Amino acid sequence: MADAGCTSEQLADWKSSLLFAGDDAGGEGQPVGGWAMRRGAAWGRLCVGTSLEMLRPDSARHWRSSSDPAAIEAGTSWRPGEVVGYDKDTGEHEVAFHDDGSEARCWLFLQTMRWLPTKFSPISGAVPEPPGPEGGIAYAMPPIPVACGGMRGCLLPGGKRGEELVRYAAPRSPSTPGVMAEFTVPATEFERLGGKGTAKKWRQSLRLVAPGTHRQGDTMGRWFRAFGAQTGDPSVGRHIEIFWPGDGAFYGGTICAYKPETASTR
Repeated sequence: MADAGCTSEQLADWKSSLLFAGDDAGGEGQPVGGWAMRRGAAWGRLCVGTSLEMLRPDSARHWRSSSDPAAIEAGTSWRPGEVVGYDKDTGEHEVAFHDDGSEARCWLFLQTMRWLPTKFSPISGAVPEPPGPEGGIAYAMPPIPVACGGMRGCLLPGGKRGEELVRYAAPRSPSTPGVMAEFTVPATEFERLGGKGTAKKWRQSLRLVAPGTHRQGDTMGRWFRAFGAQTGDPSVGRHIEIFWPGDGAFYGGTICAYKPETASTR
């Protein structure tokens, strides 16, 4: 606006001085602040409390990795955060970022971002301790954050082999972008949504969100093998009852074999 010869008063009140050029819905010539307020209202308060990842501005403008030192240190141009407020007078939302505790006001509809499901937090890397010789309970891990292409989701524990499920977050419909819903799909469908459906090897297409960061880490297949090896062979021969969430019941059996190449037991 300064290059266009605007006065200092116009620069100070740029939301009223800058006029919207119009789109398919019309609105040409109206102050951009009023247009943005109405666009922001479509997101409104309904997305407050929702987790997201937002692309750093310099990455979004130049379609490259961020040059921000914080981004370089974190190893990703995406910043995880949470929508914590909404200003109905401007249509802006307030986002609190997890990486440095800072907060920012912005119009969400102008950001490059993706929604995150609940309990999307990098794992600690700890393996559930198996019960001792006298028996006991080993609890399933919490949902495991995974990535595939531009998609982010949580691999749910407790699935039988071939029935693994992933939960992800997305707007309920295009007409209500601020109303979030969570969808649960087979891991193979999540692979397709991430743009890698032709591979048909979800254990290689899906990647773990690395512990302590929001970067993509090992493939799930490699992580399964490394993780399973810590309790694999010693568990052979033990009598167990395993709970299948889909059936809502415990089934008794004996672990008779462990396959290190797939980290699966039989």
